[in-house]
Amino acid sequence: MTSLQSVIHAPIRRTLAAFLVLGSVSALAQDAPAIARFVPPTPDAAHVFVLDSAHILSPATIAAMQDSARALQTETGADVAWVTLPTLGGRAIEEAALYIGRTWRIGSPGQPGDPMRNRGLVILFVPDKSKTSGSNFRIEVGNGLEGTITDSRSRAISAAMREDLRAKRYDAAYLAGWPVAASLVREDFAARGVAKGAPTSALPGSERSFSVGGVIIVVVFILFIVAIALISKRRSPRRSGAGFVPIPIPLSSRGDDDDDRRRRSAWESSDSSSSSDSGGSSDSGGGDAGGGGGFSGGGSSDSI
Repeated sequence: MTSLQSVIHAPIRRTLAAFLVLGSVSALAQDAPAIARFVPPTPDAAHVFVLDSAHILSPATIAAMQDSARALQTETGADVAWVTLPTLGGRAIEEAALYIGRTWRIGSPGQPGDPMRNRGLVILFVPDKSKTSGSNFRIEVGNGLEGTITDSRSRAISAAMREDLRAKRYDAAYLAGWPVAASLVREDFAARGVAKGAPTSALPGSERSFSVGGVIIVVVFILFIVAIALISKRRSPRRSGAGFVPIPIPLSSRGDDDDDRRRRSAWESSDSSSSSDSGGSSDSGGGDAGGGGGFSGGGSSDSI
């Protein structure tokens, strides 16, 4: 009887298992937003800051913008991603730009509460307006840049590009938009650097003051020792010996010189590394997005 029941129930169990598998697949499909069908899941491995899926830019422009974006990331820690897509399947460009910023993790990393975190921009353009619902140009501003690059100020980027985009002079449009975006990012970085750099700027002066004071103290101490030795020698002229032998005292200035050399060596190596990143590298590739991904929908849209 038991074997008969198992034979009867086996097809039922297989059917239930199949339904469970299909249900899991359906649930996973529902988790992915519909816009994911039209947006690559990751940036271009060769040009992580420039993805021209609409094929409107020349290789030279892509390479120049990629190199500049890498240099800007090195300089300020912020990411600027330039993306073109051929279609959004009639969906809103705001949805696509937000998805790109979050999924590609555009923007500087950091711990929660760090003001330097999530500093990134996504500039998305769909040349064919009929492939979107509404606007076809979007500037998505990361949470960390919203204090400086407000919604209204972000429109300066689209304003610089609009005329050339409408005339289909795409290379010229992007080369005109890049310096505007970079200038806004640098402005934000400079504003944050003033607040964060105040204690640091005072540090070199305090180090110099300490070094000068330390040297004066050491010199006075040595003169004191020499004076004692001379007085002792006058009081005991018959004592034989090799004379006064100064005690070797490590001067703080020597340590400071060594520290200066180490700092200078580290600065030169970092400067050399930065130059190789920003000075028109020939491969125009490599690098990664910062890993932030904090976007809340701030920015501006335009129909071009």
